[in-house]
Amino acid sequence: MCIILGSEVETSEKGRDGKKGAAHNLCYFPHLSDIKAFSNELSHHLKNITLSTQRTDLSGYDLIDIVEKYNGILIPAHVFTPHKSYYGNCTDRLENIFKEKFR
Repeated sequence: MCIILGSEVETSEKGRDGKKGAAHNLCYFPHLSDIKAFSNELSHHLKNITLSTQRTDLSGYDLIDIVEKYNGILIPAHVFTPHKSYYGNCTDRLENIFKEKFR
């Protein structure tokens, strides 16, 4: 059995035409201690971390810094769906969200 430690997190983005957008991200971690520390830090950006909601006040740019801080990787989830995705309602290029992380 292989267990992959992860979390789906919704970010708040400045979408197309200045409208607010939201996107889902998959965050994966190598060790239990990493995801516990990530969860602890993320609790400051969620209304109630014990509920199933994953909506945060973070942008994707801010979230990737937190994920990397705890040795994780971030993967944009279902990027082409009309709602809750980067290409669906936020941007035409991921570079606009993650800025210099892509350079």
